[in-house]
Amino acid sequence: MAARKQSPAQLENLKKGKRFTEENATIAAKKAAEARREYKSLQSRARERITPEDWDEIVGVMLEKARNGDLKAIELLRDSCGDKPTDRVELAGMQDLQVNITVKE
Repeated sequence: MAARKQSPAQLENLKKGKRFTEENATIAAKKAAEARREYKSLQSRARERITPEDWDEIVGVMLEKARNGDLKAIELLRDSCGDKPTDRVELAGMQDLQVNITVKE
């Protein structure tokens, strides 16, 4: 299989990119951890400020949009009600393959 051609912009980015070092990895990990903390902080602030009455109004608006044919609102309501379809991945010819996935947060 032939290698995919890269655009001049991609080639330029490769030239000026930082080399992967343990130091750069540590810096990136710290920035990622900070971003996660900021996101969790934003989530908790939103949960504190949204009242049950706000949720009732939000659901009412979504329901009205869904009734008017807004597909995104229909999908969001379906998912919120617990009817979200599962994502499936099928592998052909891999009967004896065992895959273990561990998610750490």
